[in-house]
Amino acid sequence: MAAAFATQGPGQAQPYAPSADLPSPPHFTVAEDPARDKQQVYEGAYSFLGAGDKDRQPRVRTILVLVPVLIFLWEMIIWCMLAHISVNACWLMTVTLSVVSASAVTMWFYGMRWGPVSLAALGFLCIVAIVMGTLLGQQGWDQHWRLFWWMNIGQQEVPTVAATPAGARSDAATLSFRGVNGTFDHTSVDSSRSVGFKDTQLFCVAPILSPDTAGADFPRVNYWAVGIDCCSKSGYFSCDGSRDSAAGHGVVQLAGGFPCPSCNVASFQKAIAKAEATYGLVSAPDALLVRWVEHASSTKMNAGVWAIGHLLICMVFGSVFLSMLGSTAWYYGLGKKAPSIQGFIGAEETPEARAKKQ
Repeated sequence: MAAAFATQGPGQAQPYAPSADLPSPPHFTVAEDPARDKQQVYEGAYSFLGAGDKDRQPRVRTILVLVPVLIFLWEMIIWCMLAHISVNACWLMTVTLSVVSASAVTMWFYGMRWGPVSLAALGFLCIVAIVMGTLLGQQGWDQHWRLFWWMNIGQQEVPTVAATPAGARSDAATLSFRGVNGTFDHTSVDSSRSVGFKDTQLFCVAPILSPDTAGADFPRVNYWAVGIDCCSKSGYFSCDGSRDSAAGHGVVQLAGGFPCPSCNVASFQKAIAKAEATYGLVSAPDALLVRWVEHASSTKMNAGVWAIGHLLICMVFGSVFLSMLGSTAWYYGLGKKAPSIQGFIGAEETPEARAKKQ
């Protein structure tokens, strides 16, 4: 048989013999896996935390980070954007999310699972997100957004003089004391009858009067120009545009507080009482506190910038904190093992518990 292969007749194919002149076959390498490289980067970033859960999965981390962050952002938005429409609706949505999150923890306690995701960790992180979003959202509402919304939905540029009863302007956001030829009835801030009440800061008030109201034996004050740390203890007042001849608009301070609604109300009332006692003034029971400015639109824009700035800062830092918290829970596999529920009424023994008994 060897001889047969050695001698071949004409027309028969020659056996293949590799030649040294032929190029060597190409060398193929396994393509790099971007997902695997990305996972190695994450593992290196978490290495300082020590040994974590060996069975952790990247998609679990995504869920434990993304869901709480979205809930936190939602809570911030509803409290800052929707509270001026209905505070009860904000509380209803907040309580609903809280019940759902608490239910997830309860389901974990009874041995229920949602694939590789720990319901305990997810529920706890969601509760933390709800609490953070509610507290920071309410803070933003009280300090910035309540006044901002009121500035834009209240009555705008209502013509007013010093003698106009304050009760007739109770729904006004901005007042216009100024016309084409100057202020109505020569209304202005009477800096000579201003006072400052010292309480950590200097709370300043000055009556807004006209020549007619100022000449009374006991001038009745319906509107007070207010500010902080912009006056002396008596007789000098330079808050906002009070010393600007072009000013003549009043931005009403909601709920009698400044710089936010209900802020420093007691201190400003003490300042008003001091001005009454010092100069023989009579403050109307429903007197309004205003900022005396040249352009109310600039004041509203400034309030909007502060409101949006507070919202964005809280969103960024809150999201970063929740991301770190969720990543830590994922790294250590917190809540992956359900507690023993044997003995609870209606509870069924988990497969893991039955395997241990066998």
